[in-house]
Amino acid sequence: KVAKDGGLESIQQWGVEAIKNNYGVAKLELFYNPGEKEALAKKQIVAEVYDYCQHEGIDLLLELMIYIEGGEAKYLELFPELQLTAIQELRTSCSMLALEYPLNALGAVTVTAELDIPWILSSRDTYYDEYKEQLRTALESGAKGFGRPTGSEMICVPKSRKNTNAGSEKSVPDSETARSCRSV
Repeated sequence: KVAKDGGLESIQQWGVEAIKNNYGVAKLELFYNPGEKEALAKKQIVAEVYDYCQHEGIDLLLELMIYIEGGEAKYLELFPELQLTAIQELRTSCSMLALEYPLNALGAVTVTAELDIPWILSSRDTYYDEYKEQLRTALESGAKGFGRPTGSEMICVPKSRKNTNAGSEKSVPDSETARSCRSV
């Protein structure tokens, strides 16, 4: 986890090697604002972790949380531009992004168009009723899954291949979605 001050926090001294041996994907949480003074150092940390994950042969899920100081009005005004800038700066340093809701359908479509890697909608700090609507919009706009990507809470939505089993429809992920959407 990369904190707001740029410091790294790890859980139980787990490194990339331990993650490779025990899980399918490494995850890094990043509190980020493209205009902060620690932005360059944070981008360097993410790039180094991604390079090491690539070396070890595992994917890196980057959970990107944009922070803005100055209250809700300022947040709503600046968030879309800051999120898009952060995505542009970090998209080549991860295999998949977990993102906060881009505020509206146009924002979600813009995020999808900007990326050539999958993104999922993070459920961090969102009430169910609000999240349900955000999720519907995000999935319709190109998100590949949802959840707060910790443990087995990340769920990916396959690309619409269906398998019928005993009269019930079950989604069957294609190989690209399955590779990109493994639980952390």
